[in-house]
Amino acid sequence: MLEELERRGGPALVIDLRHNTGGNFLLADRLARGLARPASRPHRLFVLTSRDTGSAATVLAARLAVEHGATVVGELSRSSPNRTYNA
Repeated sequence: MLEELERRGGPALVIDLRHNTGGNFLLADRLARGLARPASRPHRLFVLTSRDTGSAATVLAARLAVEHGATVVGELSRSSPNRTYNA
């Protein structure tokens, strides 16, 4: 996906985490780091969430908001907000 984004670009990127029930926090690291590269950086970044968004996906949404200025759109996740993400 990052290679395609670098090749084609685009005005916005939407990442849909609405039915991502969580999992391994480390799997999304490549995505978050890749979006930091200027060639991959979209003009606008949106992250969709829902009640079905689990813990690892919630951390990704927070990371994208903090590190990349993503706009998070949707319902609150099912994860308890007992921890914050620090860049």
